[in-house]
Amino acid sequence: MCVKNCSFCLYCCTLWFITPAVQRPNGKLLVVCVFTAIKDELWLFLIPAGLALILLGVFLEEVGFLLRHSPSSRRRRLYLWILGMYPVFIFTSLIALYVPRSSSLCNFIASLYHSITLLKFMGLITDFFGGKARMLAALSGQQVSPDPFPCCCCCCLPLVAINSSSRGWMMAAVLQLSVVRSVLFFVTLVLWTDEQYDYGDVDSVNPNLYVNAIIGVSTFVSFYGHLLFYKATKRALPGYGLRAKFVCVIVVLVLCGLQSSILETMGALEVIPCTPPFSVLTRSQYCRVACKMSWDELEALCRRERLHCKQLGVNRANVNDYEVEFLCDYKKTKVEEFYLVKWKGFPESDNSWEPKRNLKCPKLMKQFHLDLDQELRRHKRRGTPKKLDKEVALFLVQKAKLRLSLQRWEAHLNQTRNHPGRIFVMNEVDFEGPPKNFTYINNYKVGQGIVLDEMAVGCECKNCLEEPVNGCCPGASLHRMAYTDRGQVRIRPGQPIYECNSQCSCGSDCPNRVVQKGIQFDLCIFKTENGRGWGVRTLQHIKKNTFVMEYVGEIITTDEAERRGHVYDRQGSTYLFDLDYVEDVYTVDAAHQGNVSHFVNHSCNPNLQVYNVFIDNIDERLPRIALFSTRAIRAGEELTFDYKMQIDPVDTESTKMDSSFSLAVLPGSPKKRVRVECRCGSDSCRKYLF
Repeated sequence: MCVKNCSFCLYCCTLWFITPAVQRPNGKLLVVCVFTAIKDELWLFLIPAGLALILLGVFLEEVGFLLRHSPSSRRRRLYLWILGMYPVFIFTSLIALYVPRSSSLCNFIASLYHSITLLKFMGLITDFFGGKARMLAALSGQQVSPDPFPCCCCCCLPLVAINSSSRGWMMAAVLQLSVVRSVLFFVTLVLWTDEQYDYGDVDSVNPNLYVNAIIGVSTFVSFYGHLLFYKATKRALPGYGLRAKFVCVIVVLVLCGLQSSILETMGALEVIPCTPPFSVLTRSQYCRVACKMSWDELEALCRRERLHCKQLGVNRANVNDYEVEFLCDYKKTKVEEFYLVKWKGFPESDNSWEPKRNLKCPKLMKQFHLDLDQELRRHKRRGTPKKLDKEVALFLVQKAKLRLSLQRWEAHLNQTRNHPGRIFVMNEVDFEGPPKNFTYINNYKVGQGIVLDEMAVGCECKNCLEEPVNGCCPGASLHRMAYTDRGQVRIRPGQPIYECNSQCSCGSDCPNRVVQKGIQFDLCIFKTENGRGWGVRTLQHIKKNTFVMEYVGEIITTDEAERRGHVYDRQGSTYLFDLDYVEDVYTVDAAHQGNVSHFVNHSCNPNLQVYNVFIDNIDERLPRIALFSTRAIRAGEELTFDYKMQIDPVDTESTKMDSSFSLAVLPGSPKKRVRVECRCGSDSCRKYLF
C-alpha cells in the first residue's frame, strides 16, 4: 500500500508553527510575549515542556501509522527521519533552555539534522518514482525554468534539462548548507574562545556580520536548489501532495537558517532584555550574565573562572589582574612591607599577604594608614609596629567594611536624587552603617485617602519679577512676590510663598521658581560626635535667605499621625511634621521615607527657617515645607532648624495664620510628644527640644 496520502504535510506544518514558541533558549522571547501576565518563572519552563510532550505523542502516533501502513522499509526510514526533525528541534531546544551554555551545541545539532533532512526529503521524492533510474527516465526530455520565485530576475537564462548531472548539482546545492554551517560553527567557536568573535555583534569589524551573511547566502542557495528540484518533479507526481510537503520543509529551512542570526542581532541591540522575568535560569548566550549580580561581582567571577569578557574589560592580558577591595592587616620585615589583602569579589578565606611593590592602590594604602594612625593614637602608641595587634587589625577591617557600605549607600542616594546638589556620606565616629528601613524620595508620597488638587491656572507674565500681570501667582492669592532677583526670600517667616506652576507661561528660568528646582548645594550626611545621631553639613558656602532643601516624607492624616506618634515615642524619636498652615489636618512623616532633611538636627539657634510653599497644589492644607538659610552659612557648617520654631505674631502679615499663633509656634513644626533633652550646645539652648 502506497503512503502517498499520509498526513505528513498537515502534521509538519502544524507542529512547526507550534515549535517556535519552544524553540531553543531564544524562543523564550516568544513565550514571554504571549504569557506576559505570568509572573512565576516556573511556568516559562513547564509550558514548553508540556508542548514538547504533546508533540512527542503526535510523533509516536505518526510512527505507529507509518509502521502499520507503509510496506516499504526504505520509505518508512525516510519518513521517520523527516518526521524526527521536530522532536529533535523540540528536545535540543529544551536542553538549551534549561542549560543555557549548551545553546550553541544544541543549535548546531538541530541545524545539522535539518540539513540532512533536506537530503532525505529529496531521497523520498526519488523513492516515489521507484528509484533514481526510473525518476530520470520519467523526467527525460523535460526542462525546468531557472526563474522560480524569488529569482524572477533569471528569466533570461536558458532552461535547465533534467538529467543525472542537473539532479546532482541540485542535491549538492541542498547539501552544501550542512557543510557550510558546520564549518562556520567550528570557526566561530574557535574565534570566540580567542576573544575574536562576539555572538550578535553587528559591528563591521566583528566576524559575526560576515558569518551571518554567509549563512544567509548558503540558506538561499539550498532553498533555490530545493525549489528547482520540486518544480522538476511536481508534474510527474500529481497525487503525492508535494506542494504541501515542500512548503513545510522550506519554511523550516528558512526559519532554521535565519532565526539564530536574527535573535543574535536582537540580543546585541538589547531587544531581548536581561531583566525579570529573564532570570539566570532563563538567559541564553544573548543574555550572558546573571542580572542579580553587580558588574564588580561579574568581573570577579570572570577572573575566578578564567573567562574573558569584552564588555567587562577582562581579556587574556589582564585576566590575572585582581582588584583590591580593602586592606586588612600590615606587617613588615627588615627588607619589605606586606599587606593582608581582601580581593574584590572573593570571600575573605581567599585573603592573601602581598608585598607592597605588587600593589597598585595608593588611595587605599593612604586611607589604611590614616585609620591605623587614628587607632594607634587612641591607644596612645607612637610609630607603626612591625606587626599589628588583633584588636587593631579588627578595627581596620570594620572601618573598611563600614566605608564600603557607606559608599554604596552614597552611590544609591545620588542615583535616586533628582536635584543638582550631590550627597556625600561620612562616619568617622563609630561603626554605624546606613539607616535601615529608610527610602530616599524626592517629593511627597501621598498616603491612602489623600488627594492633591493640581493647579488649574497659571500666570500670563513675560517677566514675573519686573512686569507681573495681576501680581503673578502670589497676587492671585493676595500675597506679594517672595523672592528677589537672586532667588533669595524677602518675606518674613510665617508668610506663604506662591511659586509659578506648570500652567504658567513663564519658563524654567523664572525668578519665581526656586523651591521646585530642588537642592542646589552639595551636602554631607555625617555622624555627629555628641550623640545626636546623623547630621547634615553643607560643603559649599550658602548666602543668607537662600533656599537649601525641602522637608519631604509621607503625607498622612492627623489621626494616623497620633497612632504612629505613640510608636515613635517608645522608640525615642519622631519625624512627624504638622502641616497646620490653615488647619491641623495632615502631617508629614519622614521616619521611613524622606530626603536629606530626614537627617537635619535641631538647634535652639538654627541656621535654617521653615516656609510654607505652594506650587502645583492649591489645597492650603497641604503646603510644601521649604528650609531657607537665616544667615550666611560657611562650607563645612552643620545645617539645623528649630523643632519648636517660635515667631512674633506681630511680624507677620498673613491673616490666614493668625488662628495658629495662640501657641506662638510656627505652623509646620514637628509634633511635640515627649520631653526630650536638647544637645545642640548653643549659648541660647533651652535644654529641652519639647
